[in-house]
Amino acid sequence: MKTLSQSSCGRLRPLLFILSLSLLPIFEACKPPAPKLNAVPLPSKSIDTPSPKTSLRPAPKLTLRAKNGSTQSLEDFRGKWVLLHFWAGWCSPCRSEIPEWIELGARLNNKKIQFIAVSLDTNWEDAEKILPLDKIPGRVLSFLDTTGKTPESFGTFQFPETYLINPESKIITKWVGPQSWSSQSMNIFFSKLLN
Repeated sequence: MKTLSQSSCGRLRPLLFILSLSLLPIFEACKPPAPKLNAVPLPSKSIDTPSPKTSLRPAPKLTLRAKNGSTQSLEDFRGKWVLLHFWAGWCSPCRSEIPEWIELGARLNNKKIQFIAVSLDTNWEDAEKILPLDKIPGRVLSFLDTTGKTPESFGTFQFPETYLINPESKIITKWVGPQSWSSQSMNIFFSKLLN
């Protein structure tokens, strides 16, 4: 059996390199298409309400149950801005973020916005270890979703995740992962939004 000499291999390398480059478009064409995401438009820099021509995704219809057994629908808050926050006590980033989110709710004690925290814990006892109901300000409501159906209806599968819903019940934007709710940029954002 003949083997290629080192000098022969040296001459073949440039050819093999050129051949591999010519095959790249073929491999690219064979890649499966990237999944289409239902992107939510980000608010404009001026935080104005989008024009009627802007196509915003309606917030899913949902009913949430409070600890006392009462229920509230997202439709109950039509006419107000809603900051809907999905979190869980078993989620480490959620545990560190939720105090800042609650503090934002206390600072923005404004009738134009309703804060809604939806815990995905399996029971109220676990949720209240992190977010005791007697410690939350009046502008913040707390609910429990043991089924996971509520965040699923929004397309949320990682936590924490927060949605800003306009007074017409359309999703304006969402924040994925923990946020710095006490940052200057967030203060400016909400100040412009609510004034």
